[in-house]
Amino acid sequence: MILVDSNIPMYLVGSPHPHKSDAQRLLEQLVNERLQEIMIGSFRDVVSYAEKHKVDNRTAAYMLALDRVAFAIKLRGIYA
Repeated sequence: MILVDSNIPMYLVGSPHPHKSDAQRLLEQLVNERLQEIMIGSFRDVVSYAEKHKVDNRTAAYMLALDRVAFAIKLRGIYA
C-alpha cells in the first residue's frame, strides 16, 4: 500500500506551483510501477495457462478471460 500526501494531487490541479512538476513525476512513477506489476503478473498467468492447456498464448488469454468471467458470474449467483 502506498500512502500519498494529500498535497500532491492538489499540486497537480491547482495554479502553477514550484512542486507541480515533482508531483507529476512522482505520481507517474507510482502509476507506471503498479502497471508494470500488473502486466508482468498477467503475462505470467497467460503463459502458465498456455503451458497447462497446451495452447498458444492468444488462445490461453481468451480461455483465461472466459474462466475469470465465469467465476465472477458464479460468485454473484444466477439472479445477480
